[in-house]
Amino acid sequence: MRFKLILRNLWKTKFYSFLNILGLAIGMSVAIITFLYLQSEWTYDQHYSKHERIFRVGSRYVKPSGEDRYSLSGMALGKMLKEEFTEIESFVRFNFISEKWLFQYDNESYFLDGIHETDSTALEIFDFDFIQGDPNTALDGRNSIILSETIAQRIFGDEDPMGKSLKFNRANLMITGVYKDLPKNTHFIYHGLMSTYNGGGNNGLTDRQSLNSIGDYTYILLKEGTSIESVKARMPEWVEKYGQTSEEDENSIFHPIIEPLTDIHFNSDLPYDRPQGNMSYLYVFFSVGLLILLLASINYVNLSTARATNRAKEIGVKKVSGATKSQLIQFFMLESLFITAIACVLALGLTEVIFNVSNLNALLDKELALNLLSNPDLVLGILGIFILVSLLAGLYPAFYLSNIEPMGVLKGAFKNTSSGIFLRRTLVVFQFMISIGVVGVTLLMGRQIDYLRDKDLGFDRENVINIPIRSRSVAQKITALKQKFKDSEYVTGITLSNQVPGIYVDRSDFMIETDEGMQRVPTSYMLVDHDYLDVLGTEVIEGRNFDIERPTDSTFAMIVNETFVKNQGWENPIGKKFVATEDSLGNRELGQIVGVVEDFNTNSLHEPMLPIALFIIENVGRNIFVRIKGGNPRDAIQDLTKQWNELISDVPMEFSFLDDDLTVLYNSDERQSKLLFWLSIICGLISSLGLFGLASYTTAQRTKEMGVRKVLGASVSQIVGLLFKEVLFIVAVAAVVALPLIYFSYNSWVESFAYQLGMDFLLIFLVSLLAIGVAFLTISYHASRLASTNPVHSLRTE
Repeated sequence: MRFKLILRNLWKTKFYSFLNILGLAIGMSVAIITFLYLQSEWTYDQHYSKHERIFRVGSRYVKPSGEDRYSLSGMALGKMLKEEFTEIESFVRFNFISEKWLFQYDNESYFLDGIHETDSTALEIFDFDFIQGDPNTALDGRNSIILSETIAQRIFGDEDPMGKSLKFNRANLMITGVYKDLPKNTHFIYHGLMSTYNGGGNNGLTDRQSLNSIGDYTYILLKEGTSIESVKARMPEWVEKYGQTSEEDENSIFHPIIEPLTDIHFNSDLPYDRPQGNMSYLYVFFSVGLLILLLASINYVNLSTARATNRAKEIGVKKVSGATKSQLIQFFMLESLFITAIACVLALGLTEVIFNVSNLNALLDKELALNLLSNPDLVLGILGIFILVSLLAGLYPAFYLSNIEPMGVLKGAFKNTSSGIFLRRTLVVFQFMISIGVVGVTLLMGRQIDYLRDKDLGFDRENVINIPIRSRSVAQKITALKQKFKDSEYVTGITLSNQVPGIYVDRSDFMIETDEGMQRVPTSYMLVDHDYLDVLGTEVIEGRNFDIERPTDSTFAMIVNETFVKNQGWENPIGKKFVATEDSLGNRELGQIVGVVEDFNTNSLHEPMLPIALFIIENVGRNIFVRIKGGNPRDAIQDLTKQWNELISDVPMEFSFLDDDLTVLYNSDERQSKLLFWLSIICGLISSLGLFGLASYTTAQRTKEMGVRKVLGASVSQIVGLLFKEVLFIVAVAAVVALPLIYFSYNSWVESFAYQLGMDFLLIFLVSLLAIGVAFLTISYHASRLASTNPVHSLRTE
C-alpha cells in the first residue's frame, strides 16, 4: 500500500520527481567513479600476494658537502644485504633505463620501452599472470626474455612467440614466456624482462665500489614471520662494516634507504623514481566528488521542503486519521529510499555508459570498470553511497513534513515557514558557492598550466627535432650523419647532447675552486657538443662559448649558468678552476670556467632553477637535436628520414619534437585540470537543475500574485526583475563566500610549482557573472512564461 502511494505521488509530480532522480543519479554516478579511482590509487601494488614482505632499497650518501639520495642502488647491494641479514629471503634487481631500446625480429626493428634486465628471482618475488611459458623456469639461464601480452602482440601478431628469438645488441634472446599486462596501479610497470643479470658480476667493481655505482632498482623479500624493524635495528652495524668511507670515495658514507613496496607510490620522493602519485589530487577528487553528492542531496531537500504546501493536506488527513509522527517519518524515509534506489540503478547504468563511450579512463590513466561480481569492495561502496544519499536527502524533509500541524492545514492556513524559506536560500547559496568555487579553481589551474607550457625556458624549443641514438651502428656513423643532415635544405643547425634540455640532467660531485680552496661541489651537469648553445639559442652573457678550434676545450673547459655563479658567490667566474682529470695516484689536471650562459630550465617547472655546468662531450651523445626551418615540418621530416635511410638501413629513424617532449612533463597536471573541469560542469549542472526546479515551483506558487500585478499594470520585464532580484542576491552572496575558498584551494595547489601565477581576481569576477547569467536565464524562462500568461486564467485557477 505504501509503495502505491509513493508511486502515485511520484507520478503526480512527474517533473519534480524527474529532476530529483536525475540529480541524485548524476551525483551517485560521480561518487561511484570517485570510489573506483580512490580504490585504484590506495591499493597500489597490493595485487602482489607478497606485497607486505617486499621492500625497495635505495641509496643515501652522506658527504661533507651534503647528502644525496636516490631510488637506485649498486648491483651488489641486494646480495650484500641477503648475506648479512637472515631475515631476507631473496632479492631482485631491475636495471634503470630512461630511454627505449632497439630490438630486431625478422628484419624488422622495434624501439621498446619498459624492457629491463633482471634476475630470475623476479618471478619468485612478484606475481605474473602467465599466458604462455612456465613462471618457474622462464627467466633461468642468461639469454631469456619474457614479454607482456601487448608487446608480444605488437611484434608477433597472431604468430606464436614461444621459442623465437629477439636480437638485442649482439645477443639473441629466446622468448620463454608471455604474461598479461600489469595493472595500471603498479608503481613500476615493465613490458618485458631479460635474464641477462643471472650470474653477472659487478661490471668489474668490488662489492664496496658497486655501492657507489648506482644503476639498479633493488627489491628485497623478507621471510614470513620476520620484521623489517629488526633489519633496520641492525643496519647501523652494516653501515659501519660496509658503508664507511674509503680514500677514493672522498669521505662518502653509504646508507641504504628501505621503503615498503606499498608506500612507494605516494610516499617516495627520491630522484630517478618511477612516476609518483599526488595525494593532494586525491583529496581534491574526493572532496569534489563528495560535494557533488551533497549538491544532489540538497536539490532533493530543497524541492521536498518547498513542496510542503502541496503535501500539507495529505499530511493533515493522515494525522487526523491517527497517523503518528514516527509513522509519517517512516513513510517519508521510505519514499526517500525508493527514489534513491531508482537513482542508484540509473547511476549504475550511467556509469557503465560513461566507461564505454567516453575517454574517462584515458583521462585518468586508469582501467576503471564496473565489475560488481569481482569487486566486493565496490558493492560495499555503492551500498554506503546509497545509505549516505538516503540519509542526506531524506532525513530533514521527513522530520520537516511530519511536523506539519493538521488543524492549520485543514483550515487552509498552512504556509511555508520563514525558517524553511531561509534554509532553502542558504542551501542554494551553498550550491552556487561550490559551483563558483570549483569552476574558478579549474580555470585558474588551466591558466597556470598554460603558463608553464608557454614559459620561456631560456632556450628556443620550437622547430627542434629530437632523434635518440639507441644503436651502435648509428653511433659509429654519427659524424657522417651530422654532415648529411647539415646539407639538408630544411636544417638550420644540428647538435649532440647526452641530456634532453628541459627534462633532465645528470648529477655528480666536481672539485671546484671556492673561497675556501678546491672543494667538492654537488653539480648538475650536461654533456654537449660545440654547437649546442648556438643551435638551442642559449645566450652566452660572459666569457665565451666552446670553440672547436681549441682542442683543450674537450677536457679543460666548463661553462656554467647564472644560478651556478650566484650559488658560488662569484663576482668574476671566468677563469675559476676545476679538477678536469685525476689519476689513481691523485695527480690532478685543472680546467677552467670559460663562459657563463643565461639561466635555462633543465627540469620540470615544478622545480626551481638548477645550477648547471656544461662540458664538451667526449664520446657520442645519446641525442641528436636538429633545428629545422619553420613552415613545413612534414617535408623536413621526410627529407631527414631519406638522409638517414641512405646511411643507416638497418635501424629506423625515431624522432619527436622537443616542444612535445616538454609538454609531457605536465600531462599529470593537465589531466587533473581536465578532470576538475568536467567535475565543475557537473557541479554547475546539478546546481542549475536544483535552481530550475525550485524556480519552477516558486513561480507556480506566485501565480495569483503575478496575475494581480499584471492587472495593475506591471510589465513582463518588471515581473521578471521582481523574481530575479531575490536570486541575484543569493548568487552574489555565494560568489563572495566562494572567494576565500578559491583563494586557499588554488594557492595550496600552485605551491608545488617553482614558477607560479598569482590569483586572477578578474577571472573570478567573470565566473561570478557567468553564475549570475545562468541564474538569470533559469528564472527568466519561468518568469516570462508566468508573466505572459493571461491574468484572467491565473486568477481563475486560484
